[in-house]
Amino acid sequence: MSARSSRMRLAAGAFLRSPTGPIALVLLAIFTLLAIAGPSLFGDAATDVDVAQASEGPSSEHPLGTDALGQDILARTLAATRLSLLLPLGAILMAALIGAVLGALISTAGPRLRRFGAGAIDGLLGFGGVLLAVFVVAVVGIGAAGAVVAVGLAFAEDHVAAIGAVVTGAQGRMHGVQRLEHHRARLFGAQPGG
Repeated sequence: MSARSSRMRLAAGAFLRSPTGPIALVLLAIFTLLAIAGPSLFGDAATDVDVAQASEGPSSEHPLGTDALGQDILARTLAATRLSLLLPLGAILMAALIGAVLGALISTAGPRLRRFGAGAIDGLLGFGGVLLAVFVVAVVGIGAAGAVVAVGLAFAEDHVAAIGAVVTGAQGRMHGVQRLEHHRARLFGAQPGG
């Protein structure tokens, strides 16, 4: 068993032994089931307009009440669960993909491009994720797509910096291994590189 799988097993065990771990898993499972089944189970009730019951408080028929159009707030909330799960997931995947590609490209580039890329990332980190997200929404537009792009780009800068550090660290370790092999070869009388 590798050291990584051993660490993962320890982390999973600690997560499940903590009081919040199993509760979080149950809530995540419920949330995922609602995201899968919610729109088909509650979609019609969420879109039905009944102006006669507009802005009513909680009742046995509408546990969370109704909105200004008379639509059931509980049904609308449950029907939108899929969107509430997919939009953040899309933003996270976008941030991770952009961050991984740019971080690896900048870290493996030549010294000039690496310096320019590091300066650009430092500038973005100093600019602030929220301000960048507001700017992106202003350019892309308000809506689901604008929100995903804005949040994805706002968090991509953190991923670029993290992946860049990992790639640079791995390059440094590889360089250290090559130097060690070079010294071993010289120690035993072999010609370097031969």
